[in-house]
Amino acid sequence: MSKRVLITFILIALSSICFAQGFSTPCDLIYPDALYKDSFILLQKNVNIQKCGERSFESEVVLDVENVKGAAESTFIYLNPYDPTSRSLKEDCISVYINNKFVRAVKDNSEDGDMFLFTAFVPEGRFKIKYVMEHGGSEISGTYYCEIENNYIGKWNVSASYSETISASIYNDVISFDPADVKLVGTGKQSGNSYFLKSGYISYSTKKKYSGFSIHCQNFYNGFGGGSGCPIPPSIYSDDEKIHSAIGYIYEFITDARIVEEKLKWDNDNDYLNYSFSKLLEVLEKLDKDELRLLRNAFYAKNNYVFKNSSLNNFFSSAICYFPDKSVTVDKIKIEKHEKILIEMIQAAEKGESSESVINKYKE
Repeated sequence: MSKRVLITFILIALSSICFAQGFSTPCDLIYPDALYKDSFILLQKNVNIQKCGERSFESEVVLDVENVKGAAESTFIYLNPYDPTSRSLKEDCISVYINNKFVRAVKDNSEDGDMFLFTAFVPEGRFKIKYVMEHGGSEISGTYYCEIENNYIGKWNVSASYSETISASIYNDVISFDPADVKLVGTGKQSGNSYFLKSGYISYSTKKKYSGFSIHCQNFYNGFGGGSGCPIPPSIYSDDEKIHSAIGYIYEFITDARIVEEKLKWDNDNDYLNYSFSKLLEVLEKLDKDELRLLRNAFYAKNNYVFKNSSLNNFFSSAICYFPDKSVTVDKIKIEKHEKILIEMIQAAEKGESSESVINKYKE
């Protein structure tokens, strides 16, 4: 059995333990029931995704539709596909309006996932379907806590003049856009098809019928959940268990600090914590002194500190989450207890000493 398969198996097996679980909430396209598909033509779609809390946001989708068969009662469907990191959705997590009139959700059984049915009287001619998805990011996220997809556009008759516009204003999270040809308005950074916003928004427009777009939002400052939502060092998913980028070091520090935080909370007989903490110790043991130095300083880069050392500034400037601020001084940076302990563990590893003994000292 390969290392990756073994790790995945262990994480899935342990995901039932009472931790703050992360989840991935998809937001796909509402589509007409097959009986009514020929009655409608999809003309336009507009999506607006915005943050509405520390760990929550909402996506509003407006579909411009033409009814070509005459006024009638019709049923529309929303399907949340089952996914290893998804959680069952409740009926009140999605609100649907047809021409601004609220339509009640009815949850139905489906082998494919959580299915919601919306039945309403639909007028002849053009009308709008608006639906709002509320997403709640968990204390520790999985790989993504929101996925906006275009999976069900094939369930519609799509107009030859179809167009769509998507905008996202989600701050301090990594937003990956596919395709990558989007416009950034405001303060932020880009690396490939990923964006990190401090203010403003990113937007994408197309006139293609099947653009195949997707948006993945990663709750960056909550650390990596390894798919099950529980904290696990992201570097163990690399074949050489190394960290290869500035954003990788910052993400590693955030996640490792969460492992330390959980280790302080829970008893030593917790099997998952023992596994997760042992992986953290492995990471600290495998990194050389230069790599440990970068991991230690990732804490300061996370807080946008301007380093006196030019090589550190040059290295961390490549991270899309690093916005150097000269007003940030060491004494102004707030350090949590678990972050302080992790830094001491890293310093012990740099000296060739036991990093595990550091946390044991705090647990005594």
